[in-house]
Formats: sequence, structure tokens, C-alpha cells
Amino acid sequence: MTKESVRLLESHPLSECLYYFVNPLNLWLLLLVVLEMAVATLVARRLRRNLAERTRVLTPAPLVTIAVSLSLFVGLYAWGRGENIYVLFLSGYRGLFGAGVAVPWDAEEGLSREIGPGHGAVSSRTGQARAAADPLAPSGRPDIVFILGDNHNAETMSCAGHPVIETPALDRLAREGVRFESAFNTTSLCSPSRASILTGAYAHSHGVKNNHTPWTGEMPTFLEHLSDAGYTTAFIGKWHMPGHGLPEMPFLDLFVSYTYREGQGAYFDCPMVVNGQEVSSRKPYITEEVTDYAIEFIEQAAAKPAQERRPFAVYLAHRPGHPPYQAPAGIDGIYDGVDVRQALPPNVDSWWFGKTRGNVFQGTMMGSYFDQYRGYLETLTAMDADIGRLLERIDELGLTNNTVVVYMGDNGMQWGTHGRHGIREPYADSAKLPLIVRAPWLIPDPGTRREQIALNIDIAPTFLEMAGVDSPNHVDGESLVPILRDGRAESREAFLMEFWRYYPENTPSYRGVRTRTQMYIEFEKGREPWLFDIAEDPDELHDRYATPEGKQMLPELRKMLRHLQAGGES
Repeated sequence: MTKESVRLLESHPLSECLYYFVNPLNLWLLLLVVLEMAVATLVARRLRRNLAERTRVLTPAPLVTIAVSLSLFVGLYAWGRGENIYVLFLSGYRGLFGAGVAVPWDAEEGLSREIGPGHGAVSSRTGQARAAADPLAPSGRPDIVFILGDNHNAETMSCAGHPVIETPALDRLAREGVRFESAFNTTSLCSPSRASILTGAYAHSHGVKNNHTPWTGEMPTFLEHLSDAGYTTAFIGKWHMPGHGLPEMPFLDLFVSYTYREGQGAYFDCPMVVNGQEVSSRKPYITEEVTDYAIEFIEQAAAKPAQERRPFAVYLAHRPGHPPYQAPAGIDGIYDGVDVRQALPPNVDSWWFGKTRGNVFQGTMMGSYFDQYRGYLETLTAMDADIGRLLERIDELGLTNNTVVVYMGDNGMQWGTHGRHGIREPYADSAKLPLIVRAPWLIPDPGTRREQIALNIDIAPTFLEMAGVDSPNHVDGESLVPILRDGRAESREAFLMEFWRYYPENTPSYRGVRTRTQMYIEFEKGREPWLFDIAEDPDELHDRYATPEGKQMLPELRKMLRHLQAGGES
């Protein structure tokens, strides 16, 4: 608890730290304790009064009180395996403090980019297919399938050499396409990363700075531009950006998501919202459910007569591997007999998380750390199975050669590396993403890897270029099409990393720059800057900030950071 308190004070104002200990949830639990003590006291007084005439001193009343109180506590925790406790806790925080993202450097010049005149201003013709563009796909404009995982560590695929997990569908994509070795997000947190994927913009531009700041819809998404260009579009799965329910997106032909448990949903029997109407889940497991909607949408698009046929763009966002981890029958327990220590750092043992207590309010991470990791792997394997089912249906419909399929994660995930668990730190395990692209007509060397830096903000401009649509003025990302065509193509040398504190987690706000060979991070409070020589220290184990070598690197890295913050080219 002492370590938690210190780290919380390093990253949050004192008033927010006090709320961590004095909040509606803790007060409710305290009330249970007071109630239990009061009832026990009354019973004890009654016992003393009647002791002369009763031989049974231990009345069941205090035991019943303890049992009831304990049952209430366990019941509250078990209700969603801890997720609804988190919802209760955060609801009170937002009511008192709002998003809690203000940092000094937000006021600096250059951190705000105008969207331009009109909602979707672009460099030439907004949202319209370029008539003179050379067709990239056999049928002119490709069909698009984008698949998003949740908290998927970039190395946790069998095609990436993971010693335990089995991911045959992602392996197939990698064989038939290319896998990026240096793909990163620009803000290591769920909601900001998802907004960056949709808009192609850094978080300081689109405004979704943490999981408390709402999506405003002021910056258009690539799906809107594709719709304007004649695509039939669908968003299916986890939205997971704050706001009042789901946003209005009239340009979508199909919008399937969920608001259950603040948009986190549930692995089993999750109620869905389909084009604004809440409906019951049709399949027990969440990946089956959303994949069915994607397949049906593609089937309907492909079934139209040729003269009516429009290209489709499907955004399919999965829940795995977000805690609490639950896998469907047939996959649940498949890693039970596997020694997962071979996939985890040597500092981790079965009870590592409970002993370190370095992360605040990870209520869902209880029990054996090894079992939690096995559950994580199982959910990713379950997702992979449904990705395979989707790929098979695309084959059966004869759409493979004209369809680009992209798989990406919203964040990485630290499982004990650097003594941390989670997704918020600027280490590579948090910021690095799995990214696989299959585009048969475009990639001349399937089964290879790309070493160039790719970012989550590159997805939007990549799809827009493939569709022959100009990128909007607000886009910070770069199209990956040249790199897909040619593995030797040049790419960016550096990118901006930014993070706004996210209560109640104990990572302070930071900004930084990562190049091919170095990483430099400045924190708002609580920590000295970091500087890692990635070329010499790829595991980011030796901070060189205060060393003579680090001092030589600092001026250029600081200059590069200010340049990127001001909107400069990378």
C-alpha cells in the first residue's frame, strides 16, 4: 500500500489521491464493517445479559452477520469479476474531477491543429475518389477489412516466435502478407489509440486524451471519407471511447457495438446495440457474435448485382485480450498444462502481481499470475479462431484477391517486464503493436517482414490512398502503401509519444520522441526524464539520461521533440 500511495502521488494531484482512499466504494465497504460491528455489539450485550440462564454462549447472530457482510463484498466483486467495482469507482471520480488531463505543455504553441473549413477538409477533393488514380486492386478499388485486437502484445503470436500461444489465422495472414516489426501506437491507452486509428491524428489533435475524455465527433474518421467516396461501411465491435452512449454515425451502413459495463462489454452473452437498437446476443461468446455480423455484412455487399455493387469497408474491433479473461468452450483451459514461465520475464512468479503492488486498482488481476496469463492467451486464441472463420468466408465468396485485410492491436501489454503490468508506460512492450497487412495485388513479397516504423495514425491514410481518396488536412499519419509495395522504401525516422495521466493508474503524463535508435521521455511530475539507446539496449534496461553519453544525445532529441510537438514532419 505504501508503494501504491507514493506512485499515486507522483502522478496525480493530492485531491485525486485522497479520493483513491475516500470514495463511494470504500465508504460503502466501510458501512458494511460498521454494520457488522454494531450488530455484533448488540448481540454480545444480549449474551451478557442472559448468560446466567443460557449455557450456549456463542450465538449464531455475529456469525450470520459476518457471513452476510462477506457475501455482500464477494458478491459485489464477483459481479462481473471486478469490472463493475471499477465502473462504480470511476463514475464517482468523473463526477468530481472530470477527465483530469490538464498538463502544462498543452498550452504550448503548435499543439492544436485546425481541421479546416468544412467538416472533412482534405488536401484537394474531400472524400471523393480520385478519378485519375491508377487502380491498385484488380477490381479498381479494394474491399477493406480492418481487425483490431485489445491489449495484444506484439510478440504474442506464434508467427512472432511466441513459445506458447497458437494463432493459426494470424500466422496465415503473415504468410500471405507482411508483418511489421516496428509498429507502435502514439498514446499507450485504449481510447486515445482507437481515436488515432480512426482519424489518423495524434491525441493532442483529436482530443481523446485518456479513457475519461469523450469522443466529440468533430474530427471525421476514415470510414466517413470512404462512405463519401461510395463505400458501404460498417463498424462492428468494441467502440470504447467515453461519451453518452454510442456516438451518432449516420454515414455507417451498419453500426454494431455495446455500452454494457461502460463499453467494455462481456465475453459471454453481451447485449449488443445494432444501429441504435439494443438487442440480445445471438451467440454466447463475444468474438463469435461480432464476427457473425461482419460476415453477414460482407455477404450482403457481395450478393448485390454487379451494377449495384459497392466496395465495402468493415472495421471489426474485438474484446480479447482485455481482463477479466474468459474463453469459450473448446479453448478454455487449453494452456492449463503449459509452463508459461518460458514466455514471461524471470522476475515473475505465480504471485508476482500481488507481491509487487506497483499498479493501482487492478482489481481484476487476482490469483495466480500464471493463470491470468494463460487466460490472456486463451482469449487471443479464441479471437484468432474467429479471424480464421472470417478469412475462410472471404475465400468462399471469391473476394480474397480484391480485399485488403489488416490486423492491429490498440496497445501492447506488459506482463512483468520492467516490474510493470499494463499498457500505459512508454516501454516498447506497452507501445509496440502487432500489425499484419495482406493485400495480394500490392505486396510483391508475401511472407516477409517490414522493419520501417509504422504507427496507429497510419491506418487511416493507408486505407484512403488504397481507395483513391485524398487524406484530410488533420491527418498526422503517413500512408503505408509505398512500404507495402517495396520493403526498401523510406519511412519516418521518429515519432511523437504522448500520454495524459489516467486515474487511478500511477503513470504520470509524459511526452517524448522515439527514433529508430533512441527513446527520450519527459514526465510531467514524479520522475526524471528517460533516455534509452535502443540500438545498444533494445530491451530498454539502462537509462542513459544522467550519463555522459546521454548528455551528448539530449540536445538533438529535445530539438526533435519540440519539432514534432509543433506539428513538424517526422
